[in-house]
Amino acid sequence: MRIVVLFLCLLGLTNSLSAQQENIRKYKLSKIEFIGLKFYNEKEVLAASELNLGQEIDLNGLKATSVRLLKTNLFRRAIYQYQIIDDQLEVIFDVTEVRSSPCIFDNFIWFQPTELVNAIRLVVPNFEGDAPGNDMVILRIKGALQKLLQEKGLPGKVDYVYNSDESPDAGVHIFAVKFPAPFVCAIRFTGATGSKDGELQKTIKPLLNAEYSVAYLKQFAAANLLPIYRRQGFLRARILDPITQAENSPKCNNGAMLTIPVNEGIAFIWDKVLWTGNQAVATPTLDAMFGVKTGDIANGEKIDDSIKTVLKFYLKKGFISTTFSPQIRLDESNKKVSYEIVITENSQFKMGEISAPGFAEGDSKKMLGNWKLKPGDIFDALYFSEFLEKKTEDLKLRGQGKRVIGQLIQNNQTLTVNVKLSISQM
Repeated sequence: MRIVVLFLCLLGLTNSLSAQQENIRKYKLSKIEFIGLKFYNEKEVLAASELNLGQEIDLNGLKATSVRLLKTNLFRRAIYQYQIIDDQLEVIFDVTEVRSSPCIFDNFIWFQPTELVNAIRLVVPNFEGDAPGNDMVILRIKGALQKLLQEKGLPGKVDYVYNSDESPDAGVHIFAVKFPAPFVCAIRFTGATGSKDGELQKTIKPLLNAEYSVAYLKQFAAANLLPIYRRQGFLRARILDPITQAENSPKCNNGAMLTIPVNEGIAFIWDKVLWTGNQAVATPTLDAMFGVKTGDIANGEKIDDSIKTVLKFYLKKGFISTTFSPQIRLDESNKKVSYEIVITENSQFKMGEISAPGFAEGDSKKMLGNWKLKPGDIFDALYFSEFLEKKTEDLKLRGQGKRVIGQLIQNNQTLTVNVKLSISQM
């Protein structure tokens, strides 16, 4: 038995030594290839790899090259396969470039989208409308766009900003002409009927003679123009992308004439709401809180506000993890709309303890002062939010860029909520 064990150990040692020797044996690089490239060319990636044809390298060097490629932040994956022929080494790196985001060309009113894409493809051959957040690619796109402006004899410089909105994974690259930017000379609507055209014109007036930005126009339309229709029951109304025409006249030099198409749809009448899942609150009580009655114009804003009212009612009653799932039901033939709202109430919680750990006694009293909920009271989540706002004002924290925040610690066994207060940067 000892002999067998010794033989196996020696065999394992021999194999290990053989693998180590194989890894450090030098080979001459006869082929270097990269697959998976979209935004970068092989010459650039070869430079980043620090490899050269004809150099001598061992297999550990290939591993190091893979790590080096990842550290450039150009790739999120870099694996390789190799082939050894005599003393020659051929290697292929299979790479996946970092995540790319859509590109928006905000106010290039003098060009068709295909013109912009074709110009960019001269410097980024595989460009399809998106790009990684890499300086190398962004500078190339900016350069291509600036060259377009110069070729047309147009003023302005290409500006760039990355807009991450609420999530870095949902951002966009925005390229725009600035210094000067084209401004809005006139706006007209197509598809708007009756008095709504006048209301749209009145609402859009602040954009006239201002710098043109299609991204801002879309935000403005969603926040200010669509509500005009939703209040009147046009729940399927859509404000479409503007049709832009460059203008260069004495009254509109370096300006944009905008035509904004509107698809109004039909106006709906409110029918009813079907509640499901509610056990703690009776259906007639929920109906009474709903601000839209059968036969009313289906005012989209009132419908939204009514759903919020019901949700706030639950939050005040200790149902702090209640969720609503509204589903709209449109009956176009009868021009009626109804909602089915599925409520997941979960448990009702009561107040536990409130504390401000980490504060001296005097400061702790200032933090906890005026809190009205006592242990055992129904936990009022709306009051909790209002308390944080008021306490931030009372302690005059906003001027310091700070605010009072609260951590809710749920005990699912006792169905109580403990509150911990602290101060945080805004």
